[in-house]
Amino acid sequence: MDPLTLLILAALVVCTVIVITTAVRRAKHRTASYVVVEKYNTLAILSFVLSFCISIAAIVLGHIALSQITRTHERGWGLAVAGLVLGYLGLIAGTIWLFFVFTQLAAIS
Repeated sequence: MDPLTLLILAALVVCTVIVITTAVRRAKHRTASYVVVEKYNTLAILSFVLSFCISIAAIVLGHIALSQITRTHERGWGLAVAGLVLGYLGLIAGTIWLFFVFTQLAAIS
């Protein structure tokens, strides 16, 4: 297997572990005494939308959104997690792309 395939597989495994541990942590804190609010968390929506173009912002907003959602019990947990996963994948893909660009530039020089 080439190194790029191994790196992509490792990134997918890390993202899967993050999602599973977050889901387990969220399930532990669930109680029957909270009131369900029908409002979506704005930062979760922004995290998901920005994950397609600005990965760093999506990661930061996703973590803040998850913190707010666990505190206020708003909706949008799935959007925040999706924004985090896509943000981390975008960050990894951008880093790999920059690595190959710089290696090609170094080879030309």
